[in-house]
Amino acid sequence: MREKYKRDGVFKQQLLLNLPIIPQTKNPMSVGLVSGN
Repeated sequence: MREKYKRDGVFKQQLLLNLPIIPQTKNPMSVGLVSGN
């Protein structure tokens, strides 16, 4: 379970790093994710 949790955390960090590439006006969900963290 711990390994899966670690992998999910890394995956989410990768998503957050890639968010600026996506135009935030087209993807309001990304704004919610960034502000949520």
